[in-house]
Amino acid sequence: MKVSTPDVVNLFLRNALTILPLSAALGLFCPLVSAQTLAAGSAPSLLANAGPVFSTSSSRTQTDAVDSVGARLLESADVDTPVAVGPSLPKTQSKSRIEDRRGRRPFSSLGIGLKIGVGGYGLDLATPIGPRMNLRVGGSYFSYDLNLLADHVHYTGNLELRRVNVAVDIFPFGDRGREGFRITPGVTVFNGNHAHAAASVEGGQNFNLNNQQYTSDPNDPVHGAAALDFGKGTAPSLTIGFGNIIPRSGAHWSFPVEIGFEYVSRVFVTLSLAGSACQADGCGPMQDDPETQSNVISEQQQLGNDLETLRFYPIASVGVAYRFGHHGH
Repeated sequence: MKVSTPDVVNLFLRNALTILPLSAALGLFCPLVSAQTLAAGSAPSLLANAGPVFSTSSSRTQTDAVDSVGARLLESADVDTPVAVGPSLPKTQSKSRIEDRRGRRPFSSLGIGLKIGVGGYGLDLATPIGPRMNLRVGGSYFSYDLNLLADHVHYTGNLELRRVNVAVDIFPFGDRGREGFRITPGVTVFNGNHAHAAASVEGGQNFNLNNQQYTSDPNDPVHGAAALDFGKGTAPSLTIGFGNIIPRSGAHWSFPVEIGFEYVSRVFVTLSLAGSACQADGCGPMQDDPETQSNVISEQQQLGNDLETLRFYPIASVGVAYRFGHHGH
């Protein structure tokens, strides 16, 4: 059988005119097919009815088949509940993920904490600098009136504890809600821990200097001054604790606990005494007797040795902190 070119063209056009309306109908109505219709198995029956479209029957039969498929699609379509094509992808991240990332980006959040401890009342400010690290700047202050007796010498004065510290909170196991364990190296950039007191011995009262006994002259009682400084300038510190001022969970409140030490290198003690002191050989001004002055210096050194352990100045505090920002879920 000899097939001419016009016959081939005509056959192509007839099938094309049939396939294109069917494709358009399927593309238009398939997204409207409800999940119930698909689950009931209507799709296979519809596709089965589309079989004649691809046959070489007359164009009239093909057109009727297309109309039949379109009618069935319209009848089975559920316009109110369209079926989504492909997996549903969230346009935005969940709030908890956003909160988590806010706590991880450097300087993306701010927390403030109040505390009380060995150093008195304190304030901390913290911000994240990494997924498991916070930069924290804090200060503390406390003042206490002194009234004590040592070796029968009466001291009255004031103890002031002032400190400013910069530290990095490191959470080696990650942030476990509000109970995250942390290790915190830091440095004290201002150390104002010191005590100043007036020293006095009532007239006729015995007292000791370097294990030597004296008696305060009633006519010129012994008096003087004492000072105590817990280190000078900057000092390194190391603490451990629980609680994260910037919770990665997105929570607002936390309850930090901290314990450790600050290495102040040396405790400085100064003691000066004047007035008159009496021994078995008589009374005289303390500042004019070289032996008495030597005993004052020895007493000063002994006081410094007794406070030697305070070069590792203790740090201990508990507090409550609030993180600014949206609450995570």
